[in-house]
Amino acid sequence: MKKTTILIVVLSLVLSLTACGSITLIYDSSTENSSAAPSTSVSGGFESSASSESGVPRGDDYVSVIPEGFNIGKYITDFDDVSLMSCSYINDILIPQADGEAVARAVDAYRKSDAYNEAITLANEMFRFENGELIANEAADIPVWLGYGYRDYIIGAETSEIDFRYDIVSSVKYPIDGEHEESIILLRVPLPLSKCDSSAHAGFHIPVYVNADGEAYILDDACRQDYGLFELIAYMDGTVHALFGFGHNESGQLGAVYSFKNGKPKSELSGCPISLYCGMLMGGYGWNTFEPFMLDAESGEFCAVAAVPPSEELAGIICSDNIVRTYLPDAWDMYEENKIQIIGGKYVTFNTGMPWSDYTFVFNSEEKCFERVKPVSVTGSALPPQITKSYNVKL
Repeated sequence: MKKTTILIVVLSLVLSLTACGSITLIYDSSTENSSAAPSTSVSGGFESSASSESGVPRGDDYVSVIPEGFNIGKYITDFDDVSLMSCSYINDILIPQADGEAVARAVDAYRKSDAYNEAITLANEMFRFENGELIANEAADIPVWLGYGYRDYIIGAETSEIDFRYDIVSSVKYPIDGEHEESIILLRVPLPLSKCDSSAHAGFHIPVYVNADGEAYILDDACRQDYGLFELIAYMDGTVHALFGFGHNESGQLGAVYSFKNGKPKSELSGCPISLYCGMLMGGYGWNTFEPFMLDAESGEFCAVAAVPPSEELAGIICSDNIVRTYLPDAWDMYEENKIQIIGGKYVTFNTGMPWSDYTFVFNSEEKCFERVKPVSVTGSALPPQITKSYNVKL
């Protein structure tokens, strides 16, 4: 067996056993035509007896060595001078539920809404009361599943007219505007057929904001048949927003963020799924994407965290790392194809071009190695349409 072949096998074993940190390797480039060649010790940087024209290591002959004190952010020189604020969920245990008066205001707002008018009209087409018994109208051309679902919500008023009960899915009473105790009540009511996403059930969710003066507002951008998330989030300056997430399945997920000021709600973000990860809001399908955006402390606008390409030197370190190459053996080729982005001077994202198949890594300074993290997709494809500015900030 040729010496080169033996060395490649040994090198492969070393790479498989070495997950993090520096190692020392003697590289012998002997061939049939050269019985001896200078060896190179790799211990504090990238060195080789043969290198690319640019001087950046690549290929299977190179071993990852993390420079002392390595920090991705040190290789980014054009950070913007802007303060984007992180946020976090407000602990549910600390938040009391809305009181009876606020709930009554929310229900009254629903009964005055188009959603109620459409649903009650539909209910009267499907059913009638006779001698206190709910009877189905045979002539009604209504889907069977909807009729069964509506029965659970219909109650008889004193006049035997059809009326609806409601469910309170969740509620909060909190100084949402920073000064006064206000409430948000998430109601589950009969589904207006025009808002149907699936035939899974006949329920519909309506969040209602009730200010300190008792005025109630339906949060239209957050009304949906299926629901998965309703949380209050707080920013570093004390600003409080409400975050909603909803949708029947992964491809149908959406979200909304509302702010509240002077007793009025304002839809800040909508049109894509929204989740929270490590102090940042994310667009895209929650657990699968990396679309960070944050609140600008000065302007009060939501701004994207910009993605920037790595320098050749930084790319050389990233693409030769053992952990990265375990997932992406062609990492350097991806760099040359401009498929690597650095977000916030911290997150390294690889765009494979395949949905849900991107990769994100962070550098673990304690273990001195890269780690793969989720969410994973690269930035630029699923930001809320309301976001028009982006800044390269250090996270």
